[in-house]
Amino acid sequence: MCEDCEGSKPAMAEADGDVWYQRKVTDACYIIPFISQHITSLARVALWYQMKAAVKAGGKVYYLDTDSLLTDADLPSDNKLGGWKDEYPGTTLTGTFVSPKVYMVEAEGEKA
Repeated sequence: MCEDCEGSKPAMAEADGDVWYQRKVTDACYIIPFISQHITSLARVALWYQMKAAVKAGGKVYYLDTDSLLTDADLPSDNKLGGWKDEYPGTTLTGTFVSPKVYMVEAEGEKA
């Protein structure tokens, strides 16, 4: 092994594979994971509060993703950055939800 490869380990059980792990300390200014983790955590808390508001308003939560919530509750919305937006105001939606990222929603006979 070369000097730079010292301490490397194969990613797979076979040592002749193309992918290896190497411990390396990186001091790059763009690697600041705690900021993105904090933003993600705040978004999850906001989503939880929106789900809670939907249930408190007497509605059901049918589907949610990292940035969306499908419910039959009437919730306040706005178009400000970071705000909740009703993408289909006054429209009745029907849908089939199979699993995360696998669903079909129709808006009054049209595919949405």
